[in-house]
Amino acid sequence: MRAHPVQAGLGDRRRRLLAAARGRVLDVGGYVHNGPHYPPGVDVHDIAVEEVDGLDTAPFDTVVCTLVLCTVDDLRTTLAGLRARLAADGRLLFIEHVRGGALRSVGQRVARPLWQQAFSGCRPDRDTVAAVRAAGFLITDLDRFTVRLAAPVVSPAVQGVAKKAAST
Repeated sequence: MRAHPVQAGLGDRRRRLLAAARGRVLDVGGYVHNGPHYPPGVDVHDIAVEEVDGLDTAPFDTVVCTLVLCTVDDLRTTLAGLRARLAADGRLLFIEHVRGGALRSVGQRVARPLWQQAFSGCRPDRDTVAAVRAAGFLITDLDRFTVRLAAPVVSPAVQGVAKKAAST
């Protein structure tokens, strides 16, 4: 199993994103890289993304996903599970690489089979932002950026904050 190719060089982004973590925190699959960046006083629970469905139902104030949503087989179900475990006023904090525009998205789609095999199921062509919205989250802060020194197939990325969208 190879490490995700975008992990390096995101320390400053992690620090800024995780400064917003508060209360009871669920870190999904990224604690090994995120741990040093959490502010003092938060209660961090570290789980693998595959364990989301087995969690107790006690709500979390913050859910953190960094470079993990690309690896899950059923993104819709995973995001629904995370939303269900988020407190009513809780927030989802995320850094993920995403589908690029125009020609880059074509290259990502072509590269996907080999990339997925080489990097623990990573799907470089996911529209993660749309999936977060479709799962019932309202994105309140979103920064699109390019990961320097990453392969072009995974260089388009986002850093964001979301909360539960109001039920209709």
